[in-house]
Amino acid sequence: ETISNAVENAGLQAPIVIVVGSVVELSNEINWYERRPLFGKRVLVTRTRKQAGILSQQLQTIGADVMEVPTIEIVPIETEKIAQSISDQKSQRYDWTIFTSVNGVLEYYRHINALGFDSRILGSTRIAVIGSETEQALNSFGIRADIVPKRFIAESLVEALGNEPMDGAQVLLARAAGARDVLPQELEARGAHVTDLPLYELRRPNKKTTNLDEILVSGIDIATFTSSSTVTGCLDLLGGKAQALEGVMIACIGPITARAAEKAGLQVDLVSKRATIPGLVSALENYFRNLPNTE
Repeated sequence: ETISNAVENAGLQAPIVIVVGSVVELSNEINWYERRPLFGKRVLVTRTRKQAGILSQQLQTIGADVMEVPTIEIVPIETEKIAQSISDQKSQRYDWTIFTSVNGVLEYYRHINALGFDSRILGSTRIAVIGSETEQALNSFGIRADIVPKRFIAESLVEALGNEPMDGAQVLLARAAGARDVLPQELEARGAHVTDLPLYELRRPNKKTTNLDEILVSGIDIATFTSSSTVTGCLDLLGGKAQALEGVMIACIGPITARAAEKAGLQVDLVSKRATIPGLVSALENYFRNLPNTE
């Protein structure tokens, strides 16, 4: 039987690479592509459409076949309260300004720029952020945070601010609408006056515009969740039926997201110790290489 006949009988189609001769014995040494830890794994990415790219790219680098289904969307908020807060910022009212997400930084700066100001408006306030990605977003505007807790959750920021005098301090908390109350409650308990400033909302996309059901029918191996809102958004799209993800590995970024997933009825299989996108990707890579979860 000729090679061409063998290919035809096997139903293979171009493009095809055929290796002939003793070099075939080197296949185990040079087959790096299939030895990537997530090779052949179908992975669901649930971040917003704008933010999914970084996670998807890093997962693809380690072999994953990525399925992007945004389970939340970011909707900017336009209120007079935002303009007033920026005016107060200009008049040096705030002792502290706190950002809890990249979106909070970007939205606040959108309003700063729209009102004709720049980073100099933050010159007199001290700044605290949650997360290295939030810190980097702030750095892109030429501003360095004074405090970044080692663990990227609200409780850790409260702890990091423990030695700072808060009695009577004016604090601006720039974040999403409906966020957890841990920060404002703890800071107010210490005597701070907190201006809780919602800059954007997280909403569930219209189910008609997503193909989540179709992707689940075709089969996935891993579902990734990068925030509590991606969990609730996904379950909303599934009509609250956590069993739709039965048999799927659930990978969460940090303990807060993991708790939200468990509360929603999901069996969490992997939690990255470092609540960042690289941390989640590294945790998955280590898991499939059978290494300790150090990220």
